[in-house]
Amino acid sequence: VIKSQMGNTTVFEDVSPQIKSTIERQKQQKLVSDFIEELRDDAMILTYKDRL
Repeated sequence: VIKSQMGNTTVFEDVSPQIKSTIERQKQQKLVSDFIEELRDDAMILTYKDRL
């Protein structure tokens, strides 16, 4: 992100922490999504076994 621009000098804001937190949040969401998917699969297996 450009903070300011004077002559030939451009000052950039360090966005590394924002990128890190975004990636971390995406990882956590993926873990939760995978966990929910596993629970759904297990629930289908249990439901199927109960019907036998």
